[in-house]
Amino acid sequence: MCGPPRRTQPRNIRAGCEAPMRSTLPQGAILTRFGALRSTIGPNLKKASMDMNLNKKHIDFENHCKQIIGLKLSSVDYYEIKYDPENPTPCYKTKYPEIDSIDFSVVLHCDKDKVEIFWDGQFYQYGIGLRINDKSVFDEFQAWEVNDSEIWSKVIGEKIIDLNITWEMVRTTEQKTGNKDEFIYPQDITLIFSNGKKIIISAAGFLNADDNEVFGLLDNLTVTDNEKIARQVKMIN
Repeated sequence: MCGPPRRTQPRNIRAGCEAPMRSTLPQGAILTRFGALRSTIGPNLKKASMDMNLNKKHIDFENHCKQIIGLKLSSVDYYEIKYDPENPTPCYKTKYPEIDSIDFSVVLHCDKDKVEIFWDGQFYQYGIGLRINDKSVFDEFQAWEVNDSEIWSKVIGEKIIDLNITWEMVRTTEQKTGNKDEFIYPQDITLIFSNGKKIIISAAGFLNADDNEVFGLLDNLTVTDNEKIARQVKMIN
């Protein structure tokens, strides 16, 4: 997988936690975003490929993600920008108690394995990426353990028994030339645990602290364990 590019544009989402966030689109291009296909790893893999015209690259990504099924979660970290190295303060909380917003990645420590879920430009900028036992591509970050948080405390000690990947399609049209292109990328991933709990992680974010909905295709992650709220804020369809 290719590493994510560095951010270049400013945003203001939390006081004292200003950082660049962007959704990348070629200059002069129009983006059209289509409905999503929720592909369940396992029995529905072939069906998902047929319905969404997933190619080998997409199937390889799904099979790569499938490797984390069966892992037992022991600890979770969030990787954030070092906003104030001398007085570090977590900046991942949002106005929604059940939604966290993370700059870089969510790191799952599972016995001997380390899984990093992050925003990535492999298929389109930006979707979900996943690394297993690899060094993070991010630097100058600070890590926050969130084992006791409202979202993660319910699944610590549980096994990942399944996962869902939502593939979305975008089409771009270059205004000057009329050239069109089509991309299918992983917008979000849902982890399903042995106690029935689910964690949804999406490559999306609030552009401002008082926003009621997230924007997709961003270099940011939103995380929740509440599917109703995830739909309400447009994390998932």
